[in-house]
Amino acid sequence: MYKTLDLARASAFLLTLTLATALAIGGAVDRAEAQQSGPEVEAQSWAVADAGSGRVLASEKPDEQIKMASTAKVMTALVALESDADLDEQVVISQGAEEYVGNTYSNIGLISGESVEARDLLAASLIPSGTDADYALAEYVGGGSVEQFVQQMNQKAEELGLENTNFTNPTGIDEENNYSTASDLLKITSAAMEYDLFRKLVGQTQATIETKGMEDREIQVYTTNELLAQYPPATGVKTGTSGSAGYMLISSAEAQEESYIAAVLGADSQEAVTTSSENVLNYAFGNFEQRPLVKEGQVYSEKEIPFRGRSIDLTAADTISSTVEEGAEVERRVRGGELPPSAKKGDEVGQLEAIVDGESVGTTALIASKGYDEASFWQKTTGRVTGWVGGLFG
Repeated sequence: MYKTLDLARASAFLLTLTLATALAIGGAVDRAEAQQSGPEVEAQSWAVADAGSGRVLASEKPDEQIKMASTAKVMTALVALESDADLDEQVVISQGAEEYVGNTYSNIGLISGESVEARDLLAASLIPSGTDADYALAEYVGGGSVEQFVQQMNQKAEELGLENTNFTNPTGIDEENNYSTASDLLKITSAAMEYDLFRKLVGQTQATIETKGMEDREIQVYTTNELLAQYPPATGVKTGTSGSAGYMLISSAEAQEESYIAAVLGADSQEAVTTSSENVLNYAFGNFEQRPLVKEGQVYSEKEIPFRGRSIDLTAADTISSTVEEGAEVERRVRGGELPPSAKKGDEVGQLEAIVDGESVGTTALIASKGYDEASFWQKTTGRVTGWVGGLFG
């Protein structure tokens, strides 16, 4: 565990208050004041990433495997959102789902035989971390088989290239082979954040879940994510608590055109994981910035028109922006060989890749700034002869 002194905690709190207040009102943040050698974190591991690309910006033990607790429900949500399941359909609650009401503290009290809209099950899984709702959703999306749904979770993990994640259940309950890492959980979250419904639900502090049965009910549920109430830039995401791994939180925050997601895993208490998450997000806001690395319409290459003896400028089709640290090494790499025999203005004639500290952060087309016709037979012949003579005597 990374422990902090009382003085360090006080300093971190003041920094959090300063940043949060400035970000909340849209004011400028003094980045020099916010910069630190690293955030104060009381947890087993952590990582923070750019929300848009999912690229990890800073971390401590980001690939250390740990039981993931209810942060697993982010993957449950992702699989459900990517499936063909109708979220407007009423789902009948099974006895298996109801059993979680008596066996876990994190439930909303669903009763076997009543029905709940699948969309409400998703909300109950993400907002109050309802394990009974999460299990019922997995049953529904898995065609009645939770085991089938877990297979889908592991297939999705493989698609995302997660090498240190394995699911044995959809709820995150401690089991021997149910584990993930800070960096893997950020990749899962980055994929889930592409869905508007996911972003909406994880940002809610409360919701009403409606059930239909012998007696229709309305269940008021409240978020387990305390960061949403005490950190103004916060926008989500998901808590988790495990008897063997401790407290964990995947969090997100957005301000001043910057957005980050963070994972803090294995803290000793709810207070520690919440404060540590604030510190990690503050560190990101203080040490990184969103910046255009490639600008639409700007010239990034010049190439010779075949057999013409003149060149045209190649411009970027789109802007590539990324979150970068001060002093980061930025490279712009042109892809593609010679120009085609002819082209119109605006035709794609190459690719431009932006690279930060050796890692690709985006690619855009290079387009012709002017059009040109294919060279005539005489121009091609003259060009070949000129090239041959130049090669012979050059």
